[in-house]
Amino acid sequence: MELTISRQINAPLDKVWNIVGPNYTAAGDWASSVYVSGARPGTPKIANAPAAGRVCETSLGPFTETIEAYDDARHMVSYSATGAKMPGFMKGLRNTWHLTPSGSGTKASMTLRADIAFPMNILMGWMMKMQFKKALNETIDDLKVYAETGRRGRRGACRRFPQLREHPRRHLRRDVMIRPGATRARGTPRSRGQTDAHHHPPSLLVADSQPRPSDGDRPPCQHARLHRGNRR
Repeated sequence: MELTISRQINAPLDKVWNIVGPNYTAAGDWASSVYVSGARPGTPKIANAPAAGRVCETSLGPFTETIEAYDDARHMVSYSATGAKMPGFMKGLRNTWHLTPSGSGTKASMTLRADIAFPMNILMGWMMKMQFKKALNETIDDLKVYAETGRRGRRGACRRFPQLREHPRRHLRRDVMIRPGATRARGTPRSRGQTDAHHHPPSLLVADSQPRPSDGDRPPCQHARLHRGNRR
């Protein structure tokens, strides 16, 4: 499977290339799906590459990348990626950035190549293609915003949970159970016997300090519901 997404960026070619090329390891500074990134230890395969690769903590889990091609003159960088949560039928992922001058700005292109094993390439190929397309569009839009304004793209998780900007992983614990009487955030699932920590950071689960009203304090409509329930 191969997908290519392009954008016109209103910024000089050298400025955009500096973001995706020489500063390749700093994707966490601008990509909304990357919480933090850094250089991968090791000797680069390509002599003039800025690093051997990159390690990223992302919204899809940790990924390790290896630079497979790097051409400063052509403004092109290509890297393969492996992730701890990648399914077994995903045999390989490779992404390539290629920048060219376009008027007074830059045309940025991303090409993703995914090697999906048979028969999943047929059974799930169409769905994965839609997901990949969405991810590529978000990433290249983040690059456009950062190159043109110097501002980071809005982080996917932090759009709903601003506290994740400080330390995203600290809030993603899965061992927090909802206590009896806890107040759920709006939109939180209400399935019984399950934790909401799988869906929402526990910092949004606020203990209810208000005592429950007695029957005499309830509004008439609640009285009616209670009495109807008692008669059943």
